[in-house]
Amino acid sequence: MTHLVICWLDEAIKEDEIEMVIDETRKLSSIPGVQDFSVGKPVQSDRAVVDDSFTFAIAMRFRSQKEMESYLTHDLHVGYVNEILKPRASKITVYDF
Repeated sequence: MTHLVICWLDEAIKEDEIEMVIDETRKLSSIPGVQDFSVGKPVQSDRAVVDDSFTFAIAMRFRSQKEMESYLTHDLHVGYVNEILKPRASKITVYDF
């Protein structure tokens, strides 16, 4: 199971704060059940099909939906979302597959 999160931060957020958010995001990889974890900024592209408008994206894999659901309720994840991400985000889109 893959959990993909696309994040757009408020335009007023400066680069050093973006880097802090990304550094805090990396800590989520320590939550039990996370198999693979990646976070990064978009690759700029001239291709019309590429949406490079987001600030950063997170991709992670789990063995099962149950493990993903456990991750979503973990204190570290909940704290990150409520204290780090949501206060700075203008848009968040999630794809689970």
